[in-house]
Amino acid sequence: MTRTELVNDMKLDAEVHPDGTSHPTFQPDYAQGTTGRWRPKVEIWKRGRILGAGTFGTVWIEKCVPSEGPARVRAVKVIKKSSDPSEQIYCDQELEAMAKFSRPRVGLFVECLGWFEDQQFIFIAMEHMELGDLQHYLRNPLPENEARQICAQLLRGIQCLHDNQFVHRDLKPGNVLVVNEGPNWHVKIGDFGVSKRYEKAALQSKVGTPLYLAPELLGLYPPGTSLQKLRLYTHRVDIWSLGVMVFYVLCHDYPFPSDNSLSLYVRTSNFPPYRKLRSVTQEGQRFLECLLAADATVRLSAKEALQDGWLKQPSFDPVSGISRIGLSKTVGSNPIGTSREASRGWDDGEVSSAIVDDQTSWAARRPQRKSTGLQQSKSERQTPISGLSDDLNRAHNRGLSLLSQKKHAKAQKMLQKAFELREHALGAHHEDTLASLHSLGDALSYRDKDVETEFVYRNAWEGRKRALGEAHEDTLASLDGLGDALTCQNKYAEAESVYRNAWEGRKRALGEAHEDTLASLDGLGDALTCQNKYAEAEELYRQAWKACKEAFGAKDETTLGLLHDLARALDSHGKYTQAEILFRQAWEGRNKTLGVNDSSTLESLDHLSINLASQQRWSKAETLQCQVYKGYREMFGASSPETLRSLHALGIIFNTQRKYAEAEVVFRKAWKRRSETLGANHEDTLESLGYLRDVSRSSSPLSTRKPNRLSPFFT
Repeated sequence: MTRTELVNDMKLDAEVHPDGTSHPTFQPDYAQGTTGRWRPKVEIWKRGRILGAGTFGTVWIEKCVPSEGPARVRAVKVIKKSSDPSEQIYCDQELEAMAKFSRPRVGLFVECLGWFEDQQFIFIAMEHMELGDLQHYLRNPLPENEARQICAQLLRGIQCLHDNQFVHRDLKPGNVLVVNEGPNWHVKIGDFGVSKRYEKAALQSKVGTPLYLAPELLGLYPPGTSLQKLRLYTHRVDIWSLGVMVFYVLCHDYPFPSDNSLSLYVRTSNFPPYRKLRSVTQEGQRFLECLLAADATVRLSAKEALQDGWLKQPSFDPVSGISRIGLSKTVGSNPIGTSREASRGWDDGEVSSAIVDDQTSWAARRPQRKSTGLQQSKSERQTPISGLSDDLNRAHNRGLSLLSQKKHAKAQKMLQKAFELREHALGAHHEDTLASLHSLGDALSYRDKDVETEFVYRNAWEGRKRALGEAHEDTLASLDGLGDALTCQNKYAEAESVYRNAWEGRKRALGEAHEDTLASLDGLGDALTCQNKYAEAEELYRQAWKACKEAFGAKDETTLGLLHDLARALDSHGKYTQAEILFRQAWEGRNKTLGVNDSSTLESLDHLSINLASQQRWSKAETLQCQVYKGYREMFGASSPETLRSLHALGIIFNTQRKYAEAEVVFRKAWKRRSETLGANHEDTLESLGYLRDVSRSSSPLSTRKPNRLSPFFT
């Protein structure tokens, strides 16, 4: 790609030093008799702290020294030169976009101050935004009026890009810089690292941040999409990314947190996240649905979106800035009674729901988090109950027995009965009544009734705080259970706070190396990982693993569980090589300590297989996933969730290697078994069916050959 005249005009003369940059320049010479002359001067810029890093470069701060008048500060992005033509194209495209759009015009884009280079790197100097990026201001949902302000400003920038045949391709809060924070926002679009000029109707390369990618970028199209549209996308991918961003600003949550949920939406066109938008006006909900249209051809353009009625509403907003995270409210002086009334309508059928483990494209197919040796059923750790009548004890103990037998629906009924008996005999706030309420939460959690589980655990925690004190281990157990329920609903920010309080409390009450303390730490690490706070999660797991290894030894089950969790944090951070080493160590250690067919051993092997797949080492991933499938099938049966998830993952591995015949057999089996166990309309069933249809339509000659390598153990 030849650099344009505009780009070349912005090039600065510079000499790059290890600690900064110097620029030769000129300044007026006001000495007597030298009017109109200029004398040479060298500007010295000293390098400061790193502001951030991404796929295509690192950004640091530089300060001009000495600086006359106000201090002069700039941000400098450094991009390593590459012999790879495709990477060089990205760099040239960013230079062109910065030169064209980021001059001080209309305040829509971060201003570019010029660029320079040496033999190894290209440097782009930009205005320094002291307030940072928008992501730092999204700890809680923002009021709807403030979301409107941000959206309108971004749309004006997007329209400017699109009118000039550019597409940004990586819009997200981290690439939106803040000039003024709320309640009167002024934001600018930054980071043109993957922007691109489009001369034709569509583009093809797949770049961006996973949770903000439009479905067409992931190869997901509504039924009936013409073949000409496959693998092509238009500038309206930016509108989808904006929709995800505005949704997150309003809800502090993502509309489609997993591949499963996105795939289901594209196939059915049923906009699912309305439950997350309960505090948003109907106009706002409708506007978001238009931004997030699965069919790019009917998705709003930037110009159309700017004309929408939601953006034209008056600035007054009755909604306060208070966080709108859904909290159960207690009624009157008896918070426990509300849970009893609410629970009477709960159905008794066993229901399974998908659990999202991570937020990358492979993540929805990663193994679910299982027991690591840290986590036991909270019901089994209940304090023995004494001094009660046989009837009051019998129902409670029978419920615990049913839980241990994994008869969760019956356990729920029995524990509901135990709770009501004890509430009538002892009162709502007696510790034994609260023990039954907590155990009822356990039964609900095993049945994936996440909303009801949150309600019950929250009331158990509130009741135990009053009856036993905030630092009591039973109170902390209910708090930890609340964290689990929030995590299962993807309420990661609130879960983080809950787990952190449980972890700190358990450290004080039980000790740093106690299994319950480590269980809360495990949950905290998961909540951090799901918010992309990888470095903090990694550091937490590393500290806990080292402490456990010192206390119990490297071969201890708990130590190995923390080693596995550390590997998961690294893997989620994209540190695949380091994660592979630790997954392998955890698997080998569990193999020796627990046995080859223990569920924890298989869990580490499962993660290792998916890690190799993430590195595109498909053959090795296939070999290991075959072992995982066989182990899960022998341990849990052919139709268990673990077995079917492994079978589905294996289908993806086959499909990626163009082994279409094997993939078709595997996806068909996964679809049939999921249909039988979960139901025909469950999102996991539909996902397997979707893959089966895609594989069946493959035009590859391989799709017609017989899958010999599948026998005998896939039959």
